[in-house]
Amino acid sequence: MKKEKMYFIRLPLVCNFNCLFCFIDKKANHYSDSLVGNISKQIDDAVREKYNKITFSGGEPTLIKELCVLIDYARKKGIKKIEIQTNALRCSYKNYVNELKNAGLTSVLIGFHSHKEEKFNYLTRTKDYFPKVLEGIQNLFERKIDVSFNHTITSLTYQNLREYVEFLFKNFPKPKSVFLTFVYPCGQCWEHKKLIPKVSQVAPYYLEAWKRCQQEEVKVLMPHCGIPGFPLCLLEGKPAELKDLISSDRKNIRTEEFECINIKAKSCQKCVYNEVCVGIAVNYKKLYGLKEFEL
Repeated sequence: MKKEKMYFIRLPLVCNFNCLFCFIDKKANHYSDSLVGNISKQIDDAVREKYNKITFSGGEPTLIKELCVLIDYARKKGIKKIEIQTNALRCSYKNYVNELKNAGLTSVLIGFHSHKEEKFNYLTRTKDYFPKVLEGIQNLFERKIDVSFNHTITSLTYQNLREYVEFLFKNFPKPKSVFLTFVYPCGQCWEHKKLIPKVSQVAPYYLEAWKRCQQEEVKVLMPHCGIPGFPLCLLEGKPAELKDLISSDRKNIRTEEFECINIKAKSCQKCVYNEVCVGIAVNYKKLYGLKEFEL
């Protein structure tokens, strides 16, 4: 399957959530008066390099007051697909969703990390946001914006992966895709190590959720093979099918955004997924070693 050529733009790291599992160090916040100019240059680079999609990430992009200006600029430059990665809280305001749509937004990837309100509150360190997030998701569907969900797999949620996707199918229209992403052990997450499960424990639950999505003809994706993402070597299935889980090519990964590097076990060199896998996080090795991957 040909991977989409997506240009990734990270906006200032301001956020209205404070997720325990976030891989970004919140001390890295930055916001400047030259934001529009700097981001416009990146959009120009995307156009020059013939990317067909731009994704704005954060932090939380909807907190950036210039977001609609940037979306509009990208649209006028000829970018056909424009996405934001969001927690959907501000999307509970219908007028704001209309502004995003009118500016040229075509899709959203919603970080929705638990369908259980109590766990949602704990993981995001928020209170009373859960109903508003659900409302925001509905508003995005109503405005015919393509909706995908990203679920960061933690020790509190991996046993409920099938239940999570069932919740999505029951409560919302069919999403474009569902990302099931293994928590990355750096940033704030590394300060909360209890949230990092063993990959081998997660694998059967991951497969169960994947098969359920296949029944609904909903695509399951991950950022790339390895951590973050999910090591395909521990999933049972045909290599051709499993490789379709990878949403972007390895060359598009910007590892400088992470505080932790990845390595590979000796057996990785013989693995059929070696070329598309970024390996295992060093911090994961510190917790659990690499025996799981010595197949």
